[in-house]
Amino acid sequence: MIPCMLVRAASSGLGCLLLAVAALPQDGPAVRRATFVRVVDRDGGPVAGAVVTLAGGLPHLGGELAPADTQQVAADARGRASAKLLPGLCYVAWAVGPAAAGQQCWMSPVAGWFGAGAVVELRCHTPVAPRALQCRGAEAWQSSGPLQFVALTPYPGAEVDLVPEPDGTLLLPPGPFTVIEVRTREGAPLF
Repeated sequence: MIPCMLVRAASSGLGCLLLAVAALPQDGPAVRRATFVRVVDRDGGPVAGAVVTLAGGLPHLGGELAPADTQQVAADARGRASAKLLPGLCYVAWAVGPAAAGQQCWMSPVAGWFGAGAVVELRCHTPVAPRALQCRGAEAWQSSGPLQFVALTPYPGAEVDLVPEPDGTLLLPPGPFTVIEVRTREGAPLF
């Protein structure tokens, strides 16, 4: 039997969120499960040396409240990689192959959603080169700096620190990055 107060709390959006957070495992560290990834090119051949990013979370709870797990592993000569992931999280993954001519890398689309223990194939379709982005106006914010520039993927995802060149250029590596966040010296978003 559920107390009446609990039913009323669950009927509100905040109450549902609180119940969902309370339902998260609290009994210590979870045992990670092996998850296997195969990275192939568009013809099905292995992509050796590809970097596979696996990012997990609970997107229905939002990025601020949910646990997160992000790992990067390298594919072997047969295009195979494995990672130990947390059970109970929803994961996405993508692969970026080693740089070739013109710094282009083969990249797979983001694959998701899957759980720990899954077997995933990432097919690299598109060659992608790093992008050079010009950063202007950072001088006006030096009282909050030195400023940090971070490329972010959608949640759950990854973040990569970008180091500006002396001329202010930021080199964005291949990946499903959708936001470049500027942070203060303390690591807080500038706005």
